[in-house]
Amino acid sequence: MLSAMAKITIKKPDKPDKPAGIFFRPDPDTEAALQAFVEAQPVEPTSPAVALTALRYFLKAQGFYPPPPKPPAK
Repeated sequence: MLSAMAKITIKKPDKPDKPAGIFFRPDPDTEAALQAFVEAQPVEPTSPAVALTALRYFLKAQGFYPPPPKPPAK
């Protein structure tokens, strides 16, 4: 699926405690579906919140979210 999408860019954070930024451009059908989802919400969510929620749903469906707990530091 990801191979059919445009290039995904992962920006390294400026600060080590800040998460990396992920930027991508969806194909026209995905963009239209995303816009329909946003418009159907009673309160318009922000685009980053919609993208993050969609990514979490996808990762959960694939068995990768939530991530396993980190082992305790030695």
